Amino acid sequence: MAQYSGLSRAQLTFDYLHTNSTTHEFLFGALAELVDNARDAGATKIHVYTVPKKEVRGGYLLCFLDDGEGMDPGEAASVIQFGKSSKRAVDSQMIGQYGNGLKSGSMRIGKDFILFTKKRNTKSIVFLSRTFHQEEKIEEVIVPLPSWDMDSNRPIAKSAKQQEKYLTEIDIITKYSPFKTEKEIHEQFDKIDGESGTLVIIYHMMLLDNGEPELDVNTNSVDILMANVDKDDDSVPPEKRSFRAYTAVLYIEPRMKIYINGSKVCTRRLASCLYKPKMYKYSSNRFKTRSEKEAAKAYHEAQMAEEKARDAESKARDLQNKVGPVAPKDQRVALRQAQAQAEMLRNDADIKKEVAETKKRSLKEPKVLNFVFGMNIEKRKLDGMFIYNCSRLIRMYECVGPQTEGGVNCSGVLGFVDVPYLVLEPTHNKQNFADAKEYRHLLRAMGDYLVQYWKDVGIAQQGVTKFWENFGYLSPNWKDDPSEDPKFKRKRAMQLPLTIQCDQCLKWRTLPFSASNINKEFPETWNCNMNPDTQRNRCSAAEVKQNIPQGFLKKETKSAEEKSQKLLDDITRKTKELEKLQSVKTVTSRQQVNVLVRSTRPEPARSSPSPTTSISARKSVSKPTPRLDLPPPVRQAAMRRPSQDTSAQQRRASVEERAPPQRTKSTPSSHRRDSVEASPQRQATKTSPVKRQSSAPTSTSTRADSARKDTKATPPPKAKPPPPKAAPEPKVYPAKVVVEKALSSNQSTVSKSAETKKPTASVSKAMTPAQAAAKLQAISPSSVKVLPSQQPEKDKAAVPGAKVLETTVSSNAFTAVREQKVVLSQSTTITSPAKVDHPEVVSKQPFPLETPPTKAPTKRTSSAASAEESESEEEVPQKKRRASSTAPAPKVPLSDKEEEMEVTQNGVPENGTPENGVDADSEDIGKKVEAKIDGIWYSGEVVATSSKGAGPVRWKVKFDKYPRDKYDKWYGMGSADLRVPPVTSASGGKITETALAPVSPGRPPQVVSPAPSASSVRSEESVPEASSTTKPDAVSSYAQTQQNYEAISAGYRTCLRYFLPPSWIMDKERIGQMSIEDLGNFPLDDFFDHYERGLRKLVSNFQSQADAKQKEADSTKAKLSNVRKLISKLLKSINEEMDIDPEAGGDEVDELLAECVRQATQD
Repeated sequence: MAQYSGLSRAQLTFDYLHTNSTTHEFLFGALAELVDNARDAGATKIHVYTVPKKEVRGGYLLCFLDDGEGMDPGEAASVIQFGKSSKRAVDSQMIGQYGNGLKSGSMRIGKDFILFTKKRNTKSIVFLSRTFHQEEKIEEVIVPLPSWDMDSNRPIAKSAKQQEKYLTEIDIITKYSPFKTEKEIHEQFDKIDGESGTLVIIYHMMLLDNGEPELDVNTNSVDILMANVDKDDDSVPPEKRSFRAYTAVLYIEPRMKIYINGSKVCTRRLASCLYKPKMYKYSSNRFKTRSEKEAAKAYHEAQMAEEKARDAESKARDLQNKVGPVAPKDQRVALRQAQAQAEMLRNDADIKKEVAETKKRSLKEPKVLNFVFGMNIEKRKLDGMFIYNCSRLIRMYECVGPQTEGGVNCSGVLGFVDVPYLVLEPTHNKQNFADAKEYRHLLRAMGDYLVQYWKDVGIAQQGVTKFWENFGYLSPNWKDDPSEDPKFKRKRAMQLPLTIQCDQCLKWRTLPFSASNINKEFPETWNCNMNPDTQRNRCSAAEVKQNIPQGFLKKETKSAEEKSQKLLDDITRKTKELEKLQSVKTVTSRQQVNVLVRSTRPEPARSSPSPTTSISARKSVSKPTPRLDLPPPVRQAAMRRPSQDTSAQQRRASVEERAPPQRTKSTPSSHRRDSVEASPQRQATKTSPVKRQSSAPTSTSTRADSARKDTKATPPPKAKPPPPKAAPEPKVYPAKVVVEKALSSNQSTVSKSAETKKPTASVSKAMTPAQAAAKLQAISPSSVKVLPSQQPEKDKAAVPGAKVLETTVSSNAFTAVREQKVVLSQSTTITSPAKVDHPEVVSKQPFPLETPPTKAPTKRTSSAASAEESESEEEVPQKKRRASSTAPAPKVPLSDKEEEMEVTQNGVPENGTPENGVDADSEDIGKKVEAKIDGIWYSGEVVATSSKGAGPVRWKVKFDKYPRDKYDKWYGMGSADLRVPPVTSASGGKITETALAPVSPGRPPQVVSPAPSASSVRSEESVPEASSTTKPDAVSSYAQTQQNYEAISAGYRTCLRYFLPPSWIMDKERIGQMSIEDLGNFPLDDFFDHYERGLRKLVSNFQSQADAKQKEADSTKAKLSNVRKLISKLLKSINEEMDIDPEAGGDEVDELLAECVRQATQD
């Protein structure tokens, strides 16, 4: 070091002493630093007291005296080195880690401090004074460190230079300290009892703006209070006002007696002060910052140790090569020393390498913390979390979870957790944690577990107010103290265990409940001999650990339906907010005000148009629209919308020109009319009137929009209608095409008007299939979307041939969808390919675009059937109408002839003339048959028959399992794919399946049985009438199959409920309500996995219980054997003539003991 004496050094200036002290914002935290040093030094007690001294600023000296291990001169010299600490072991439970607490804490309390310490046969002083530096105008930090021999009180100074240094240090201390002579200095050492200990004296206290010290030591003689805290402020907890209250909870496991001005502090174990405490184990991989630092440090130390070991080994090998086999003694000694040094460094390197690998592996291991919660029934207003680090309090009354909301939920709950250094690292002032992100994560986790604890104790179920009233909290003010009524005080005392610490052994004892202990003040010198519990009334007895029940966090898992519902609710809420924003109108000029005023005035009455006037020929004067203050994205969308609306209007105009509207004839029995509501945009569209047809095959009947009944149209201009355009060529369209277009909110909708005869803006109009097809053709293909059939079954039964064309018109991206339904002619069938397993069949089904005005051969009028179907459609909720069937459809291949027959639909071809031989009222209608499709027989019913020329009669079959019209299929008589279902004869015998023979046109089909066998002939002879008169059973095979399905599904549900795992996502009630489709999609693999895991867990629990019982039995047997041995020894000692082995521990001891007892009772 001599060669570096001339180089520059980094030095601490005097100003750093003040800067370092400002880290302590909480003044009691600075005092706690000195208490922590005493605890780390192994002290069993510490005295914090004040000594009046008028000569110093503040008027008193603040002293900290402990009986710890003290310091020798070398250790005392390391105290003045900032940042140096010998407590940084990985597994160390010491609080100090930074080597800065004494300097920063003492300088925060006062300007100067002097430290007296004793260890072994030496005593030393550390004097750090800012007054000295200010008076002497010294920029560097100078710390006098005189030392003496304890026996002779002579300074430890051998050389003359050391003697001179000692005299200088004594001069500084006597000049700037409260002790002016060397005798007074030695008197302070006498205050340290025993051979070791430390005394820290702080003086020149910090003052407030009013000139008073920050610490109030006069108000309470046995306490130290904050001088700047209002006594009447209920928001300040006692731990932040009183140093006695703060030190009572400073450590999670108090093992040191603390005295303030001679009075002992009654330390508290928080777990013993809580009602219904419960512990939760929390495991997380998020706390990695501290572990990563330790792992990096260990890796660096291992590398350094490895380099040193290699260097030492290299030196030893080189020295061995130089020495050779024959060498002088001194060289051999040097070689052995080098080899021993190399071996020692190698062992040290191996150890550090293993430590580094262990720390690296520990990075992936989760950190486990114990959260403890309980109700503070003594002071319910004091709630929150206490966060400890290595058993030292860091944060207190931290509100987490529902406590941050300020309600009664989880209020009154205290919790605490002890966090080790490897999980979270505290700051230098020990008032917070260094990693704020990980600390926030810890608080969030404690909030989750706090909610679980609140559920476990069940306070919300019985009522929060009622719960607190049971313990004396009768005032509605939450911050009021509980009632001092004796019955409430007794009840609170009965619910909390009374724990007290022995003054000698420092063990905690729990006293049995006694009414005399309520509000009783125990003496400071209480020891185990005063314990009324005979088993724990001596210090040698072990301390009983408090048994805190353990709880578990039950996470609420949301199902996919709940997540989707929440997402849908969020979308709906955001949509409503956006609509509200769009509805805001900003007026920036007088002209806009006039426009708004005109738009709100009522319109004058206008004459109703003629009923014969076409709706497409009307024109209305467009009203000026107020300017909207929209967000930029919405404004851009609004600027693009006019062009889209214009193109939509042009397409509608072309459709109306090509498809002339028809009017339904009114009948005496019904005055229902189809009305088309005239909207402002359609009125503004210039279209020419078209020629009406005198009759129509069907009439449309849909619901009228009640919100637009008052809409009035302007009279049409008198213009000559242009010549009608030629009808377009027919095209094939799939059925039930749903058209979704982004039109404006003012476009027209087809609806059913109310039953009234008053002339309104709506006129009667019937939409023919040709018009519907033309409208579909005019719409862009990109806006066409095919949806599954949504017609109710009862409507189909009423009108088998009727179909619904649904046109969905959306005003904009944020308004509800309106549906436009047009019921086509009963003689026209449109099949939807949506949700069908065989699109190749659907694509071949044509759709006639034009139908002549000829009525279909039905028993009911087309208009009445259409109106009934439309009304039934209106009764179905919109969500149910949109639901699609999930059952697979049978594959129905069609031949060319069958396709032709499918097009005709009940014998009505494209030209509209009925075929010869069609009999809708034929006796074959309703016959039960079975059709074979892909090798599977499906039951069905004949719904129509037809014949074409001299060809065979054809039956149209509607399947029982798939009753929709799109699945109907035509079969020819005599086909191998058609049969009559097997039935049971009157005698109970099963009749064989029969085929259908071909039938000539106009004749009913006949059943042709196969050639009978001899046995069947005899059976027929015996019962001729029964075999000749047998007809198909009324209950179809489909109904029987459905019964079997229901029976199987019921058994399936019973099995699932019986073997239901405890942690399954559904309960038994939900499983009992599952449909057949839900049962088919039931996740059996996951169900079995849960069941097996639960079974294994149950078996494991039983095994653990059995093992515990076995251990308990073995322990009991061992105790019994020991007792028997003691009895045998006792009996042998009483009577040496007794024939018994002193080491005997069997049943013979019991028999001998019984004999002795019997003899003693007889005597």
